Amino acid sequence: MIELYLYITASALVSTPDAGLETSTVRDRSPIGPQHFSSENPSCDDINSHSSQQPCRTRDSETSKEKRKGRGNRGRGRGIRDSRGRRSAGSSRAITVSTSSDEINSPSRQQPCKTRKRRGRGIRGRIGRPSTTRTKGVGRLQRQNTSSTGRSTTRGCTKSRFIGPLTFEESTLSSPWKKMESTHIVYPFSGPQPGPLRPIGSNARAIELFHIFFSDEALELVVAETNRYAAQCRAQCTSPTPRAWHDITSEELKAFFGMLFYMGIARLPQIEMYWSAKHDLIRQNISNVMPLVRFQQILRFLHLNDSHTQISAGQPGYDPLFKVRRLLDIITPKFQQEYNLTESICVDEAMIPFKGRLFFKQYMKDKPVKHGIKVFVLADGKYGYISRIQIYTGKNSSLSQNELGLSTKVVLDLTNGLENSHHKLYVDNYYTSPILFLKLYQNGINCCGTARTNRKHYPAELTYKASEATKFDRGFYDYRACGPLLACAWKDKKIINFLTTKHVAEDRTTVTRTARDGSQKEITCPPCLPNYQEFMRGVDLSDQRMSYYYVGRISKKWWKRVLAYLLEACVQNAYVLKIFGQGDEKRKDPSFLDFRLELAAQLIGSFSARSRIGRPRSQSPVDIRLDQTKQHLPIVADRQIECVVCNRIRKARGLSRSSFRHESHIKCYTCNVALCLSKTRNCFYIYHNEPVYWN
Repeated sequence: MIELYLYITASALVSTPDAGLETSTVRDRSPIGPQHFSSENPSCDDINSHSSQQPCRTRDSETSKEKRKGRGNRGRGRGIRDSRGRRSAGSSRAITVSTSSDEINSPSRQQPCKTRKRRGRGIRGRIGRPSTTRTKGVGRLQRQNTSSTGRSTTRGCTKSRFIGPLTFEESTLSSPWKKMESTHIVYPFSGPQPGPLRPIGSNARAIELFHIFFSDEALELVVAETNRYAAQCRAQCTSPTPRAWHDITSEELKAFFGMLFYMGIARLPQIEMYWSAKHDLIRQNISNVMPLVRFQQILRFLHLNDSHTQISAGQPGYDPLFKVRRLLDIITPKFQQEYNLTESICVDEAMIPFKGRLFFKQYMKDKPVKHGIKVFVLADGKYGYISRIQIYTGKNSSLSQNELGLSTKVVLDLTNGLENSHHKLYVDNYYTSPILFLKLYQNGINCCGTARTNRKHYPAELTYKASEATKFDRGFYDYRACGPLLACAWKDKKIINFLTTKHVAEDRTTVTRTARDGSQKEITCPPCLPNYQEFMRGVDLSDQRMSYYYVGRISKKWWKRVLAYLLEACVQNAYVLKIFGQGDEKRKDPSFLDFRLELAAQLIGSFSARSRIGRPRSQSPVDIRLDQTKQHLPIVADRQIECVVCNRIRKARGLSRSSFRHESHIKCYTCNVALCLSKTRNCFYIYHNEPVYWN
């Protein structure tokens, strides 16, 4: 048995053209490049023109023990070595040994090979099944399949056997990382003037800025689809007494959104509480707009697309975001069209809170919102303006199914159209990779971000274990460079790794840290740290603003949460335009709360869906009540009438009529309402001078 094995293996290693044997290919660890096309090395076409198949090896325990004696490799190097000391087909370092197709197809070679399955690349254990040949051509590593029939096919990035010259990323990363300065070039920013594309005055109204993004087209879409869905539901209703419904209008929808903004500012556990008399200060701006029944009707029938035209899951053309697709196509392009980004931009994830049932719901433990819908966001690093968004719909989406990987594909898509503007992009360690930074460097975008040491092509010299990091003092700094890439390792409380194509290694700076005893200490840090902390906060800044007064309420429908996020994004971007509208004037920027209050009031305007039944109220309008130019004179009425001020205070406090009721003979000549006017109560003065007289 031993002699048969040695004969087969030795025959495979010797090239004998007369016998029909092919050339064996052995893995070489030298760099891939044009030097392999010498007279001694076969080209890709020469290798691919033949079939390769590894011969069958048989082994037993005794033979294996004899072969492993004295080798010092713990039994992993099975097989014999050639004259140069390389292992034969039995070694894990050898890729394949090729034989002729005639020998493979002979009847004596069709018996199964009883070899033990090993980790790593190698034969599959049965002669006649495809084996894998790894050949080195110009540019990349290429795989070749050889079946028992002798036909060879190519597996890899391309279908062609000849891959072509090295790409920029491959030629750069083929060089070793060295402790030297990187060769990148940082050009000055050459993009358009940052800020709004249209002139924004200092007195611009909040509703005008909001309608730039949530335009009349978006309002008409929501109105049409809501009325359509209401008609479809009422047609299928089996109730003998369905509740009356009339179509919603654009003015009513704007008032509905204004009520949602008020509810986001003053949050209550239940919607019904906004119409309760116990919360009178809140209900004045909400309950007076429309009844509770009408608000619940609009909230129930609110819709963004026709569900009857949706393609089922698994069918061609299925869109997971069908419910919100039409509204997304209207709103998201306006984010990009109405604002020019500043020099520093950032890419990060945002989360739309949702805990219901949804197949692309994500869990992110490091986010404040841990459960929800993941959104990839490109934002302005200085002002937090949201420029572009992509909603992640799971691993089966077009973002995940690509050869570049999800994180690289997302960044390239979000930065599409910003080429050669020389923006400075900041990302976190989820996106950072040498290949991505080189691609963006070719597109005229310099990058900076924290890095993971297990990324492909990241220098191993900057990888430190936790036990090794304890030996370094705070402020330890080391770096390596490879072409335009600069990798840094810096210790604060632990080792932090950076990758950049923007900074220079020798440009050190300092940061202030507080010791345990409370003393301040200056320590050195890499130049990319201050810029990363300053401009990586763009997405977090927008998320922070939206989280203060979020309009999204608990709902089992995920697309309503997406609608709430789009409304918040429109308000947040409108606020950024408001800041730009202030210009260089020495005035304080309006707070985000004041801006939302102004927007909610302007959306509601003078709209009221309440129908007046019976005779009109005798109470005069508010502006007449507080108008001091009118003749507010007390007159004596024919009979006692309940005081309007006391009546309002009783309702605001939730008191009963028997415990708090005051009637008076005094009326106002202009307002025509009864008011208390005595030594103990002067409701006449309060009514004409206090705007909120019931408080």
